[in-house]
Amino acid sequence: MKNEAAKIVSESLIGASYVTITMGSKAYTFYPPTIKRLCQAIRHFAAIDIQGESILDALGEMPDATEHILKGLSCLLCGNESLAEELSEGSFVEMKIALKEAICLVGTDPFECAALARSVAEVAAKMRESETKR
Repeated sequence: MKNEAAKIVSESLIGASYVTITMGSKAYTFYPPTIKRLCQAIRHFAAIDIQGESILDALGEMPDATEHILKGLSCLLCGNESLAEELSEGSFVEMKIALKEAICLVGTDPFECAALARSVAEVAAKMRESETKR
């Protein structure tokens, strides 16, 4: 187990950790994103709002959701939205695979950091609240 963890860390440090996906007729390579790229992508992913109660309703909302997904993937790939139009040449299956691979590459670390930050903020708020009651 330790050797596997060490391998993952060393591969990440030397840039050996990557995933290649295909969208349309082009191949793209995802590398572990920087914090900035991840935040840019999350901004687009957070805008996805599919609330259809039936499959037909959800399909009607897909064009807007697809735009946000493609912009998020573009941010992960190059740091901005410039590849979104090019990525739109791919199929829905390719987009799904690309999104899944990107999420697997990111892992859970950013989400664990966000949860820890939230916990710290809650503790700080409780401390302030107890100090103001004195």
